Amino acid sequence: MKKAVALLVATLVAATSACRTTQTVAQGGAPTGEVGARVAVQNFLAAARDRNVQAFTNLWGSSEGAARERMPRQELEQRVYIMMRCLRNDRAAVRSESSGEGNRRIVEVSLTRGHVTHQTTLTAVPSHGRWFVEQVDMTPIRDFCSMQ
Repeated sequence: MKKAVALLVATLVAATSACRTTQTVAQGGAPTGEVGARVAVQNFLAAARDRNVQAFTNLWGSSEGAARERMPRQELEQRVYIMMRCLRNDRAAVRSESSGEGNRRIVEVSLTRGHVTHQTTLTAVPSHGRWFVEQVDMTPIRDFCSMQ
């Protein structure tokens, strides 16, 4: 009887351990990524607007998690500087969201800076139960990159 109970307990422990989800966590202890694709994109664009590098790097990543955890710091800083310059906005609005390849979500947004508005798409991807912005179509917002 004791062996059966011990075996049952061991089986339950193994089963619950296998069911746990891991969460990507930033250095400060807060989770990186967001609870959904749309929220990840909205907060990513808000971080660009506010020039909040920490929030921005918490939301940029891939199916492996936050880019800040995998990329050399100098390369990360250079990419973030360029992306934030191009994505800086006075107003951002999600226009639509659709399914993409491999559980990705394609989020179409309008970005306004001054009197200029452009539409572009951002691709969000899940990782460990959180969502990250994986890709930004920079072509439609190219002129934002050179604006002050």
